[in-house]
Parts: sequence; C-alpha cells; structure tokens
Amino acid sequence: MNMKPNAERYPARHRGFGLVELLIAMAIGLLIALGAERLFMIGIQNQQATQRLSQRQAVLSYVADSLVGDIRRAITVTIGNDEDGEAVILTLGDGDERTYRWSGDPDSEDGLSLYVDGQPVLNGFSDLDVPKGKCETAANALCPVTVTFANGNGQEKTFTLHVMNRQQAMNALNSQD
Repeated sequence: MNMKPNAERYPARHRGFGLVELLIAMAIGLLIALGAERLFMIGIQNQQATQRLSQRQAVLSYVADSLVGDIRRAITVTIGNDEDGEAVILTLGDGDERTYRWSGDPDSEDGLSLYVDGQPVLNGFSDLDVPKGKCETAANALCPVTVTFANGNGQEKTFTLHVMNRQQAMNALNSQD
C-alpha cells in the first residue's frame, strides 16, 4: 500500500484549483454576470421608453389626422357626457355621424382609450379635452383639442391643437354680410 502524501502522488501541474482560486474565479464571474444583467435592464428600459414615445406619437398623429379633420369638415359639433364617458359627436357633410369617445382609467398603465363609433382605436393618454361651448357655436369656430400624457413620475405633457371648423367659420362670415 502506498502511503505517500498527495503532494508526492500528484505533481503541481496535475493538481486542481485551490479554494482561493475558485472563490476569485466565482467573484469575477459574478461581476461579469451582474454587468450583463445591468446592460440587459438598460436595454429593456430604453425599449419601453421608445415604445411610450411611439404610442404618444401615434395618439397625436391620429388625433391630428382623424379627429381634427372631422371637426374641420363637420356640419355640427356636439360635445357631451353620457354613461359611457365624454363624447364628441360630429355630423359630417355627407350626413354620416361620427362619435369620438374616450374613457377608462387615466391612472392605469394603458391610460384612457379613444373609441370611434364604438370601436377602440388607441390608448395611452391621460386626458383628451374638447371644451364644451368652444366648438358648438358659429361664433366659436376655433376649437381647441388638448391631449395630455402623464408619465409614472406624475409629470404631464400637454399638446393643444386649434382647429377651425370651416362650416361654422363660413356661416359666421355669411351672417356678417
């Protein structure tokens, strides 16, 4: 039976790592993993911020293109509240009636939702305001449409579009003659 100590049986080049070497290697590996995780989290946060900005741009674009365009060419503009929330009811020149309604919880992650003729179109804003009385009379052909976005920090960003209702403006000009 061979009673030689391990140091004699296994030369230095054939021995494994010592405990200190393994602890150092694990610490270095942990630092690398933490750094990679942090980079991953920064990437996700940037992607979410980009998505929020894209959603805001979509809301503004839709409001500017659709709602503003319909207000411009509407024969009558009616603004009111009912059991489903605030609504802007537009009677267009071809006799069609279009209803823009926004409802939901402005404090939720998705914010308010905009419905056109009962169909959900977009969400992500905290307030949409078309002031009652500003768009409904011929004397007030200039109609402000305000869209507000709120972020998680409680800060708000407001955009106001001033829309001229062409039909009401023409009626006001004709009544002055």
